[in-house]
Amino acid sequence: VQQPDAKTMVRCAQCHVHIPNDRALQKGQHWYCCNQHLAQGPKARDNSHVAVSGRQGQRILRLYHLYRLLIGF
Repeated sequence: VQQPDAKTMVRCAQCHVHIPNDRALQKGQHWYCCNQHLAQGPKARDNSHVAVSGRQGQRILRLYHLYRLLIGF
């Protein structure tokens, strides 16, 4: 059984929410979930430039879609 390719998930440097990198905003090594957080910049001691893929990425992606369904995003 072959699983579909998982999207790469990144973490917002401001609020630490994981989102697919194709929906995130990037500035330098940091990723952001929205323009407001991009303007605020990263929080101290951040490592949001680390991308997640594979099984962990698939799990985070499922949680992201569930979250979007719950909030009506």
